[in-house]
Amino acid sequence: MEVEPLLPQILSAPASSVTIILLCALWIIIQLKKLDYHILGFNYLKVGVEGEYWRFISSSLSHISIIHLVFNVASLWSCRQLEIIKGQLYYVKSSVILAFFSLILMMCMQYILIRFFHKNEQLHVFSLGYSCVVFGLMSILCMMTPEYRFNILGVSVPITIAPFSSLIFTQLLVPNASFIGHLAGVLVGFAIFFGIFDWMSTVHFVLFSVWMGIASLYSLQHTFPSLVKFIPLYVSATPVNSLFHLQQDIV
Repeated sequence: MEVEPLLPQILSAPASSVTIILLCALWIIIQLKKLDYHILGFNYLKVGVEGEYWRFISSSLSHISIIHLVFNVASLWSCRQLEIIKGQLYYVKSSVILAFFSLILMMCMQYILIRFFHKNEQLHVFSLGYSCVVFGLMSILCMMTPEYRFNILGVSVPITIAPFSSLIFTQLLVPNASFIGHLAGVLVGFAIFFGIFDWMSTVHFVLFSVWMGIASLYSLQHTFPSLVKFIPLYVSATPVNSLFHLQQDIV
C-alpha cells in the first residue's frame, strides 16, 4: 500500500498541523519552566469562584505527561480528515466551541456531583489537556463519515466506535484521566454535528473569540498583576484563601 508523503498531508490540513506544532511547542516550554497542574489546569473553584477565566485557554493547550501529549497529537492527526472534508473555518470554529463549551459542561457535571452526590473531591481536581477537543472532533467525524477508520496509536478502529474506544483506552493508559472531561467533549461534539451551534455565524464566532480573549487577559492580570502590565486593573486583588489538597486530572 502506497503511503502519501508527509508534506502534502500537512499542507492538506494546515489548521490541524499548526495546532499539533503549538501543542508540542507548549509542552517543551512547560517542561523547561517546570510548570505543573495547579498553575495551568482547569479547576472548579479557580474558574467558577475566583474568576480565572484564562484557564479555559491554558488548560486546553497544555500537557504535562508526554504519554498524554502523544496520544492527543496522534488522535488529532487522525482527526485532520474533518478539516479536509469541511474546511478550515468549520474545523477551527468547532475546535474553539469544543474547547470552551466542553469545560462549561464539565463544570456543570462537577456541580451535580458536588451538590447532589457529595463528591467534594471534584473541588480539588485540576484538569489539563486537549482531549476534550480531540474527543469532540472524533464524535463529529464518526457521525459524518461512518465508513472512515480511525487510527489510535497504530490501532485501526471503525470511526463509529472511536470516541468510546478512545475513552476506554485513555482510562487504561492514563488512570487519572478525567472521564467526565472526555465525556463532555463527546457530548459537545454530537451537539455540534446535530446543529445546536448553527446559530453561531462567522461574525458571532469572531466576536465570541475576541470577548473570550479579553476576559482571559483581564482575569490573567487579576491573577498575576506583574505578568500583564499593559492592562489597567481597577479591581483590587483579593487574597486567595482556598488552600486545599491538589489532585491532578488529565483531559
